[in-house]
Amino acid sequence: MVMVGPLLLFQSFGYIFTEIFYDEDISGRGLGIDIVVIILLKAIVQTTLSEELFFRGLIGKRIAGKFGYLTGNITQAILFGLPHGLPFILVYEEYFFGLTLILTAGIVGYLQFWLNEKRADGSLFPSILTHSIANIASFLSKALG
Repeated sequence: MVMVGPLLLFQSFGYIFTEIFYDEDISGRGLGIDIVVIILLKAIVQTTLSEELFFRGLIGKRIAGKFGYLTGNITQAILFGLPHGLPFILVYEEYFFGLTLILTAGIVGYLQFWLNEKRADGSLFPSILTHSIANIASFLSKALG
């Protein structure tokens, strides 16, 4: 979701390569109905729903309920950021890139939880909607690129 900005920046400077992000299911295959279905399933079910329910719903809400809103939000944001960047550090040894993704995803995770809890009376719908839109756009760019 939030990775688009850092990805484009790092790729434009030749710091990372498209092979890192290759998705053979959809990459460069256009927008046939089969690809659209794959995109929607991956973008919404595989990533958005699982991440929002787990990080904002389960972790954030439980920790916030026990230790307060700020602790819950910071904890879920850190835990959300780690899997977005840690693989780039451990697998590709791209430390600056990995840390940038961890920080960026963590900030977005923090804002998503804030949106849900402070502006939507605890509903996960706002973060599910915004996360879905961003993921669909990301997968569309892979399919068309």
